[in-house]
Amino acid sequence: MRKKKQRKETHIDESWLIPYADLLTLLLALFIVLFAMSSIDAQKFEELARVFNGEFSGGNGVLEHNESPEINKMKFRLIQKKRRIGKKKRLKKL
Repeated sequence: MRKKKQRKETHIDESWLIPYADLLTLLLALFIVLFAMSSIDAQKFEELARVFNGEFSGGNGVLEHNESPEINKMKFRLIQKKRRIGKKKRLKKL
């Protein structure tokens, strides 16, 4: 019988790929931060700061769930906004 020639497989060097991916990730993070800092609505920022201060101050533990009044107000506002949008869409269909 005739022997088959064995091909020697060469390893493709892709060691550049990990630093390249890290660089792209850092660039993406940089542009996200720049975009986030571009325009700050003072009222929304203060509301967000107040909610975070309320959530992260005190408390007994991570697994115990007690919603703060600030969270309940925000949920209520979102529900009202969704209802208004729904009403507008229904009126447009008519």
